[in-house]
Amino acid sequence: VTRNFDIGWYLFGPPVQPYNPRMNEVFQEPHGFGEWGYEWIVFGQSGSFTDIHMQMGYGYYLNNTTEGNLTIYGDPITSSQFIDYDTLSVINDQFSKADILLNKGWNLISNTLVRPISKTSFEIIRLEDNATYSYDEAVFYGFVQPTVHGYEDGFYTTNSIYPFEGYFWHAARGDLLLKIRPHSFEQLTKEETDKNWSINFKIESLEESNYSDEIKLGLNKDASDGFKYGEDEYDIPTYIGEHPVNLYI
Repeated sequence: VTRNFDIGWYLFGPPVQPYNPRMNEVFQEPHGFGEWGYEWIVFGQSGSFTDIHMQMGYGYYLNNTTEGNLTIYGDPITSSQFIDYDTLSVINDQFSKADILLNKGWNLISNTLVRPISKTSFEIIRLEDNATYSYDEAVFYGFVQPTVHGYEDGFYTTNSIYPFEGYFWHAARGDLLLKIRPHSFEQLTKEETDKNWSINFKIESLEESNYSDEIKLGLNKDASDGFKYGEDEYDIPTYIGEHPVNLYI
């Protein structure tokens, strides 16, 4: 699979099981951008940047100093690799490569399938008892935040995740498994529509657009004044390319 990347910062993840997972080899020309450290650099969510191995389901920060195509050779996930979980498979950590383990806090994830997936089709499995919840149920019970954040010259909220892109999603607890399966294309929308009244405050450098921070305030007659998980959100982790500017209330 091939994608063109312009100059700048991206969140991305491999949409196939790469034959060669070592980025410092795969990202070299002729299949990548060129020399590591000069024409591109990649960071993991923890900030690591040396000898990173691509893993499906994980997201990464990518910075390009030159435009180029990235080609990743590998095998896509097929239906034969999907697992219908039972207690024994969960106890033995037998998970499909299509599915993603979620940790407590922010998770930088990527789509494991080669087609877009709506977040409303997500299923969340609580590993301690193999209980399965729909996306709406997982949000209602406070397991995960309702919003999924992508990045394109700034963070945005999305209803769908796309191949080759990375996303931040927050979980209130660990030991959760995100189950991803294909569905009808009619469910797909990218930009999320907020039905509540809201206003955004953003501070940004006049010279560097990545040096910024933003606060979104909303009003709803049923909302509470204090912090409520699912209604309010924690700060998204500081973007690698951002200056440490922090707006807060």
